Amino acid sequence: MQELGYVDGVHVRYNLLYGNGQPDLIKGFAGELRRDAPDAIAAFSTIIINAMKDEGVTSPVVMVAVDDPLRAGFVQDMSHPGMNFTGLTANVVAQAPRLVDLLHEAIPRVGTVGMLASPASSTYRLFRSRVEEQAARRGLRMMAFDAVTPQEIERVLATVPAEVGGLVVTNDATYYNERRRIAELAVERKLPAIYPRLGHVEVGGLMSYGPNEEYLATRAAGFVARILDGDSPADMPIEGPSRYELGVSRKAAQAIGLALPQSFLQKADRLI
Repeated sequence: MQELGYVDGVHVRYNLLYGNGQPDLIKGFAGELRRDAPDAIAAFSTIIINAMKDEGVTSPVVMVAVDDPLRAGFVQDMSHPGMNFTGLTANVVAQAPRLVDLLHEAIPRVGTVGMLASPASSTYRLFRSRVEEQAARRGLRMMAFDAVTPQEIERVLATVPAEVGGLVVTNDATYYNERRRIAELAVERKLPAIYPRLGHVEVGGLMSYGPNEEYLATRAAGFVARILDGDSPADMPIEGPSRYELGVSRKAAQAIGLALPQSFLQKADRLI
């Protein structure tokens, strides 16, 4: 925003709210935003956008990395949103098959793929079906493990059967908040896992595949600046990420005793 000419305390004032994936806290913040009616709001996850939609927030909202805003009902059309929501989609669900492919490429011997997913997520069924379909195409068996709360995550990951040779972790606010603990549990179980966001790898996860989040945030700033300059979110087309990146942690691979193929390591955009 500063590079676009908006200096904090001079041209704009920021109010930072952290929901930490807690529905009650996020609902309260959404109510505050409805009452305070700021000139623009930038929001980073589907659960937050849902809360603002339910609370009737009317301020312009820029979505930074939301999955399938059309299916979720945030916009009327991707090229002409027609509402007070605009911004960027991370298209994580569309990349679900790629997560299976990369897991299989990294661990050719894998026969059964697990999927950690939250039934509370708006994209749960779609993500699950995409993973199941791709696993079947690869001749792999897929086992789903459902967990919503941190306690359920602990219980589920502690009881993953030994036959599961790799785990796909879905995109979820709670999973991201608990990313360090999930990575620790995966290492304890010697369970290779692939995540949808690089942040998981940065705290000990094995590998990730997803959009470049720095790019998404930079583009979101452009949306906010346009709104502050007078543009209507209803007329601003939704954008997708320009590229996806593979992140790999050599340290995590060593911790679980996994020798990743050199050809796979050479594909990594971020090698940690």
